[in-house]
Order: sequence, then structure tokens, then C-alpha cells
Amino acid sequence: MRDREAQTSTILGLARDEFLRRGILSLLAAHPYLWLFPLAVVEGPLVAMVAGSMVSLGLVSWPLAYPLVVAADLVGDTAFYVLGRFGHRPRVRRALGRLGVKSSSLDRLEALFRKRGARVLVGGKLTHFAGAPVLAAAGLARVGYGRFLL
Repeated sequence: MRDREAQTSTILGLARDEFLRRGILSLLAAHPYLWLFPLAVVEGPLVAMVAGSMVSLGLVSWPLAYPLVVAADLVGDTAFYVLGRFGHRPRVRRALGRLGVKSSSLDRLEALFRKRGARVLVGGKLTHFAGAPVLAAAGLARVGYGRFLL
């Protein structure tokens, strides 16, 4: 009896996942530009690859998709920078702690920014898992916004 319930639960779960997948894909197909921006704010590099695939399939126009995704990625990066730069330090540290960043690691990261700001920033952007903490640490270390963008 339990095996049958587990099997039914698995089938329903797969059906739900397929329904969501198709629903999201059909929404993206109907309004691709509307959805590219907010998705790229949250997950820029992944959405950039999806947008590239959509361009190759002829679903979106390259001259529109490229600046849209780049602008959205900058908005997302800037949000983490602003969190670090203008946020209340204890709150920022707690928020980053929830993301798994220890206070001691953040102190080392701030010190690294003061010595090798550009290298740390590029390294953080190239490694997916370190992106958010590095961007927030740039703000905490008071890296200038112009330098941050470069």
C-alpha cells in the first residue's frame, strides 16, 4: 500500500514539475523581454546564457536582449554593492551571515579589497558562489562606485 502511495506521489510531483516547466517556458515565449530583465537581476549569468539560446533560436532579437541582460545584471550587482555601502553594518553582516559568510571572512575580504580591489572584484564575479559576498564587501570597503563598475 505504501509503495503505491509513494509511486502516486512521485507521478504527481513529476506532473506538477512538467506543468510548471511548460508554463514558465510558454510565458517566456509569449513575453520574452518582459521576463528577461527581472530574471537577469536575480541570476544574471544564467539568464545571459538562456538569452543567448533564445537569440540563436530566433525567439528574441540580439540588439534588444544583450543590453537588457547587461543592464539587469548591473542592477543586481549594484543592489549588493548598495547593501554593503549604505546598509547598517551589523544588519549587512547578519544578512551576509544568512548567506553563509562568516564575519571573519568578511573582514579578510574587506582587507583584500583595500589592497587588491580590482582583482578581488573580478575573481568574485568569475566564481559564481562568491559573487554576492564580494559585491557586498566592495560596498563595505567603501570602493568607489565608478571603480566598482569597471
